[in-house]
Amino acid sequence: MQFDQFKRREFITLLGGAAAVVLTAPLIAAAQDYPNRSVTLIVNFPPGGSTDAMARILREPLSQALGQSIIIDNRGGAGGTTGAATVAMPNQTATRFSCRSTRR
Repeated sequence: MQFDQFKRREFITLLGGAAAVVLTAPLIAAAQDYPNRSVTLIVNFPPGGSTDAMARILREPLSQALGQSIIIDNRGGAGGTTGAATVAMPNQTATRFSCRSTRR
């Protein structure tokens, strides 16, 4: 009778270990480097404005924090819609972010 309980404990221990591996595997996979390609910062206004100046000030610290080069792309026009459309389009060579300002 004790031998059956021991096997039962082994099974429960193995089952718990397998569950721990299954639950932690996505966390290990998620720890990969990101971003692994250049970052394009889309500014929704023409060059020379306050939003462009803010993006250029943030470029260096952001580049150091991410470990990637930051490319600033000014897409002015249509109240920011052209820049938003550019960010929404899929791109395999760069990660894209949008830089907008809000006015009150």
